[in-house]
Amino acid sequence: MKIYFIGLRTFDEQPVIDELSKKYHFSYAFQKGLLKDEDYIKLQGFDAISIPPFPCNFDVVQKLHQYQIRFILTRSIGIEHIDLEACKQFGIQVINASYSPDAVGEFTIMLMLMALRKVKQIQNDVPHVNFSFQNKLGTNLSSLTVGVIGTGEIGKKVISLLSAFGCRILAYSRNQSVHHVTYVDLPTLLSQSDIITLHTASTPETQHILNQKTLSYLKESAIIVNTARGNLIDTKALLDTLEDHPNQYACLDVFENETGLINRNFHDQMPKHEYLSKLINHPQILFFPHMAFYTHTSIEQIQISTIEQLYQLEK
Repeated sequence: MKIYFIGLRTFDEQPVIDELSKKYHFSYAFQKGLLKDEDYIKLQGFDAISIPPFPCNFDVVQKLHQYQIRFILTRSIGIEHIDLEACKQFGIQVINASYSPDAVGEFTIMLMLMALRKVKQIQNDVPHVNFSFQNKLGTNLSSLTVGVIGTGEIGKKVISLLSAFGCRILAYSRNQSVHHVTYVDLPTLLSQSDIITLHTASTPETQHILNQKTLSYLKESAIIVNTARGNLIDTKALLDTLEDHPNQYACLDVFENETGLINRNFHDQMPKHEYLSKLINHPQILFFPHMAFYTHTSIEQIQISTIEQLYQLEK
């Protein structure tokens, strides 16, 4: 088996791949950048490619087929960036990663606590030796209602962690499998929750689930947390809502149209993006560049899960 790795990070992913290649006896090559037209020739003789979540549209899949690639291993849980119909047409099997929900769940709770304890305001003032308490009064999580949108594996983990705080928990999801929360419709969740946290997959139905209309249901001091997918929130509608409601807050680990921007150092030069500068610099937004999953354990699990699935298929 020969695997070509696209966008491989040598500082954290490659050591895991080295160990797996010894265990499963596969050979591999890699490139640090994403796949460009001039790179396809490098795929000659390889059975599989491993990719970060960058777009694999029909044209990309067709080119992979031309170079006899039989497997696409995506180093992500989501597969919405891959044209699955094209893969089916050309006989390419898609394998996605799996990893523990702990990392994203814990990061989500951290964002809630950071927002409630005004960490952004405090940290902005500390370099100026402003130790005043003004505008930094925090709120106990235990006293609030948290609305969880999506109760899959990560949503369940967040609910489990929230339960320790003793807060009231509402949920909205097609998968209503958690017994110790109250499932409600979306308007009820949005209007009654102090914190709304998103943990649903990206589908045509969930795109912009938070939009101009649904954001109008929010409490005056509501906090939105998104560690799921950027396109679950209509960015313009969010910015407009925050402008009209100075006590609302958003914690974003993902954002719309982030492909090609994550895990890159732009050396203080703002990349071309319609809203990125506003999101980063907004006083009511706590912004992170898609870091919730990023722990030692998760990186190992992502690589191991895709390789193990590949070898199960090859048995």
